[in-house]
Amino acid sequence: MGFGMATHLLSSKFSVNGFDVYKPTLTRFANAGGSIGNSPAEVSKVLSPGATIILSSTVSPAYVSQLERRLHSEGKNLRLVDAPVSGGVKRASMGTLTV
Repeated sequence: MGFGMATHLLSSKFSVNGFDVYKPTLTRFANAGGSIGNSPAEVSKVLSPGATIILSSTVSPAYVSQLERRLHSEGKNLRLVDAPVSGGVKRASMGTLTV
């Protein structure tokens, strides 16, 4: 998910752990109250067994299948929902994206 969606979740009182390759975005996210990690692997370590991961990226069906296999191999019984979104940055920050 992007910055707008993540900060909307924070303002709605959800706990959000995030990572971004662009360090200034991580700083902005931390300043907004988010928890940050140094890698995707690091932020995923906080997931409880049985947690659901919602994938909101535009990726191929093959990628989704590969990711789902990797999540199952982690031994935490993680679930994956492929849920691309539409609406852009403004609607993301308002929490009005179409899933």
